[in-house]
Amino acid sequence: YYHSHPRPIREFFFANFERLIQLGSLFPVLTNWLMKTNLTKVVFSLIGITLMRAFPEVQERSHSTVSNEEMRGKVILISDVYAQNINPEIERIAISLLNKSGFRVIKLKLTGTGRSKISKGFLKSAKKHNGIILNELNRLDPEGIIPVICLEPSETMTILDEMPDFFPQSDYAKYLTIRTWNIDEFLI
Repeated sequence: YYHSHPRPIREFFFANFERLIQLGSLFPVLTNWLMKTNLTKVVFSLIGITLMRAFPEVQERSHSTVSNEEMRGKVILISDVYAQNINPEIERIAISLLNKSGFRVIKLKLTGTGRSKISKGFLKSAKKHNGIILNELNRLDPEGIIPVICLEPSETMTILDEMPDFFPQSDYAKYLTIRTWNIDEFLI
């Protein structure tokens, strides 16, 4: 559809919501104030975002510490924009829970798997983002044996469903699907 029709501006906004929230979390007080101004409401209205939509308040980005003590195993954590920037306590608790369960957490520096881009049809951008994730995971775990834990189910589903489609020739992407878990599934 979008090959022959222009995308509404609001689609760009939602497809890049993760990046916007990450930027906003650098200055959460200013961002939250701006989100409540009449100017922002007018801009949102002009680009087709309903004024009835409530956006969550941005928090200072999570700076969770990762345990370095000897553990029984390692896990790679893929966090999402909400767990890092809107409710950072989620990420802190997840890391603490994994540590207390005996796992050393390696936190992926990238946030999310681009699910919002996929849902808005920005497949090239989502594939590029997933390619970066795949390269980073391969760098952190070249043998492909460390479990990958996601906090948000839609992030897990992106790895399980979309990553093999984006990279059908990649054995790493294919085998990533058998070692990727939602945190709740992994801990059970």
